[in-house]
Amino acid sequence: MAKITSHADCGIGSYIFVNSKTGSVSPITKVIDIEGFTDELNKLVKQKISHIRALTAISAQHLLKRFFRPEEAKDGMTAEICLELFQGVVDKEAQRRVELAYDWNMLLVGGMHFQDSYNYNVDRVKRCCIHYAAPNGRFYPFCTYNSGPVFREKVERQFSIPLDEWRRRHRGLEEADYFLCRS
Repeated sequence: MAKITSHADCGIGSYIFVNSKTGSVSPITKVIDIEGFTDELNKLVKQKISHIRALTAISAQHLLKRFFRPEEAKDGMTAEICLELFQGVVDKEAQRRVELAYDWNMLLVGGMHFQDSYNYNVDRVKRCCIHYAAPNGRFYPFCTYNSGPVFREKVERQFSIPLDEWRRRHRGLEEADYFLCRS
């Protein structure tokens, strides 16, 4: 079983499948036995065949088909459509194929339990996996930067400069151009 490093109360997320023609929605957890699929996928990864990417990908596809629940699928959803939707997340060509061939889309629904001064939990901060980087190279856990012992104001006071000073330093660049050049 995989170990989750972030705190269990920090956030939640899941994928849903949405049929653009009928409006029907299918949570991924209803259409696929996620627990069975991920357990078997973890076993596959541990077999040390990951150096053969194509074999691993084919094995993962077979696993998905094995754990797909056709009786729960709506409006023509199939394991093959699921595979195409997953591939479309990382491959723009697959995304175009999905858009042309199917009425299905995949949407990530996520939420975050944002801490504030009234529900601040140090254990969550210790296990945080989302950080802010300050100009001095220090990293701050998300909730520590924004709430509790708030570091945002401290960092902003230390590193902010008046807009006129910023413009003098970056003559000829509009603010939008500056940020485009830096990213």
